[in-house]
Amino acid sequence: MTHATNRFCMPPAMRAKLAIVVASVSLIVFIVCLGKVIRESQRDRLLIPDEKAVAAAMLEKKLSGPGYFSATSDTDDPREPKITVDDAKAQVARVVSERHLDAEHAAKLNELIDRLSEPATSRIVGEATVNLLRLNLALDAQR
Repeated sequence: MTHATNRFCMPPAMRAKLAIVVASVSLIVFIVCLGKVIRESQRDRLLIPDEKAVAAAMLEKKLSGPGYFSATSDTDDPREPKITVDDAKAQVARVVSERHLDAEHAAKLNELIDRLSEPATSRIVGEATVNLLRLNLALDAQR
């Protein structure tokens, strides 16, 4: 019986090393779990707004109404709403009427649309577009 108990007995130095390894691993696991718990509890409070999206939303709100060009459908990127050149030119008469402008200003608006137009991204498929925020800012600058 003494022979069997000696087989499972560790020398004190070996037991100390094992205790240090177990304590170290336990501490690492504890720190990782604590970090996850803290991150999860702080996730809802640490929302950092996308500054570009907030600025675009504020501009869009300011530059909306009957005297401005507007999107006729949902745009792909809400931060940079775009409309086709044809949609923009179709709205010129309404914008001119709402702003009480003359035919000369209507021609200037059509030129502005052409100047601000961007080719389709694929250059093969798609239509030329106009950034709605830039167009409305330029519209206000023409006053």
